[in-house]
Amino acid sequence: MVKEFEDYINSLGLNYSNNFVIYTSIFGNYDILNKIPSNLFLKLQKANIDCICFTDNLKIKSNKWNIVYVKGLHNKPRLDAKMYKLFPHILFPLTKNSLWVDGNYKLTNYVDLFILKYANLNEIMFFRHPVRNCIYKEAQYLIKNKPEFSSSDIKNQFIAYKTDNYPINNGLIHGAIILRMHNCLNTISLMRMWYDQIILYTIRDQLSFNYICFKKNYEIKYFDDNILTYEFFLFRKHVKSTFLQKIKSFFNAQIN
Repeated sequence: MVKEFEDYINSLGLNYSNNFVIYTSIFGNYDILNKIPSNLFLKLQKANIDCICFTDNLKIKSNKWNIVYVKGLHNKPRLDAKMYKLFPHILFPLTKNSLWVDGNYKLTNYVDLFILKYANLNEIMFFRHPVRNCIYKEAQYLIKNKPEFSSSDIKNQFIAYKTDNYPINNGLIHGAIILRMHNCLNTISLMRMWYDQIILYTIRDQLSFNYICFKKNYEIKYFDDNILTYEFFLFRKHVKSTFLQKIKSFFNAQIN
């Protein structure tokens, strides 16, 4: 599927060549496209930083984001969005660095300072998860609180990791924001391994990245900042999740 994705992206004739790109992807009406603050946009323009959104939603428009309309290859919106998240080296072969932002996070006016702060990045960086430091605890949380993810797939995943002697409390990324030197061979290798774990087990990518780094003996680099300060990125609930929660609340109210 990665080769099919690469062939499809190559057929689009994308030609981004600035040294830095900020990007996101939205599939299946799962999120709205968050606006870029005007002051930030002007600063990014002066720094020759592209802002790109890949989407299959023809209703999404923007005068600040560069919208690239694409088709899904999996017929699974979350997995389609994940391909764009994991493989910036396919999307931007001429660009050195990229900042991935999940669709439910909004850029603040100070993202340019964030980029400057971590300008000398080492291959790939994440925020630490602000609550948990263990993929097993993350798995338990998902099984208990996130029915949209298959509990059987998650159980199979952490059973496999335990069998492989993956240790407890070995750290946990927060996967919403990723800063990468995406053409680095180490980064490309990690992204491919990450994709394989997602396909094998669950779309919830935070469950597998620390594991593949363990297997590869790769030390994860984390930002000094806490994502919950919202200094650089503001959290917004997924539109589809919010809609489903409202429906559930409505029916619960009728029953009660």
